[in-house]
Amino acid sequence: MFKKLSAFIVMLCMIFCFTACENNESFEEKGDYLTGNSWEGTDGSLIDLETDGTYKFYRSSADKTNNYYSGTFEVLNGQTAVDYIVEEYGFSEEAQRTVMEKYRVEDQYYYVLVLNQNECIVDGQNTLSEPTKTEYFGYYAISDEHLNFTSLKTMGQMDFYKK
Repeated sequence: MFKKLSAFIVMLCMIFCFTACENNESFEEKGDYLTGNSWEGTDGSLIDLETDGTYKFYRSSADKTNNYYSGTFEVLNGQTAVDYIVEEYGFSEEAQRTVMEKYRVEDQYYYVLVLNQNECIVDGQNTLSEPTKTEYFGYYAISDEHLNFTSLKTMGQMDFYKK
């Protein structure tokens, strides 16, 4: 009886371990170096990209109580990012690949970050009348944990470093 009970407990432990390992793949192992991190901009701003798919984009990393956008986000990389830009903005794949080659950006480090803004807090009040979407494209430099993004709305460039 004791052997059967011990074998059953060992079997349950093995099942638990295997299923836990199967579903516990980190975002980085999936090629997403953005999610689950905070990114400080060279302009003093800060983006917190949470693992649950929510974010806050603060005007100043020194003040996390006011002057920020929040909502949900989506991270696309590689061919998926290229296809998204082709479909949404009409930038050809060839043009994107030319830029990627020029800056020596490998597919896996080429990103689109879609921010779905649900609120904009200014002076403690939500000033956003309806949800909006802002998209960025660019690359992640793994060597210095640096993001270089360009706004697809304004074409303004932004640099962020992993905090």
